[in-house]
Amino acid sequence: HGTHRGRATISHSGGDAGFRSYLLRFPKEQIDVVVLSNRADFPTRGVALRLADIVLGEDAPPPLRQETEVGAPDTEPAGPAPKTLQRLPGLYLDAENGICWKLQRAAGGLQLLSESQAHRLAAAGAERFVTISPDVHFELAFSLGSNGPEKLRLIEPGRGERPLLSVPPPHPLRERLGELAGTYHSDELDVTYEIEQRDSDLYLRRPKYGLEPLQPRFEDGFTTGWMRLRFLRDDDGHPDQLLVSTGRVWNLCFERKD
Repeated sequence: HGTHRGRATISHSGGDAGFRSYLLRFPKEQIDVVVLSNRADFPTRGVALRLADIVLGEDAPPPLRQETEVGAPDTEPAGPAPKTLQRLPGLYLDAENGICWKLQRAAGGLQLLSESQAHRLAAAGAERFVTISPDVHFELAFSLGSNGPEKLRLIEPGRGERPLLSVPPPHPLRERLGELAGTYHSDELDVTYEIEQRDSDLYLRRPKYGLEPLQPRFEDGFTTGWMRLRFLRDDDGHPDQLLVSTGRVWNLCFERKD
């Protein structure tokens, strides 16, 4: 359940290898929008929202911008200082869904990348950026501390805002990776996953799927196919939990058993 332009909505996404789908329902208006795609990287939600705007007779949302003075909304907002732009790039984790974003410099602004998405961002003020694409709308706001971004927030219409956490890059040491190898069990699913190390690589073994290589995304964070895996450590630094996220399941917890 959510809202879009002040209207109540019910939505649901779906997908598997090679396709994505999205259902967007406006119960009061009795309007349903369904988007089906045979591409795994297709922005089904963004397209559904744009189609809904057309059906509902809504104009495209105006670009988010910051007025520099009262009565001058058309004044171009002042962007971040060059030194600020140098401190923003890095890896950021959306802890809600396990997606790791890479923020990097791009011509005229920034680019936000994940395993399957890429968004160009333009400055809309001294401490915020907005998407350039007409199909995807969100805002990236930040505040700086002495050593870099103190807080980074992703703001989406109808979904509110959520923090993006700065995370270190993948750890190169084989011994560090080896600490993650072991047996992890989910009581909720009553299923066990095995994490195996072979040379300098980690693999996931799960029922019916065999051995799957894990691709490092950030320190203690990996992907394999459409799955996102994040290992958590206890106060002594030992891995004791595994969080697994997919398109519709976020942070399913597996406890370490060995």
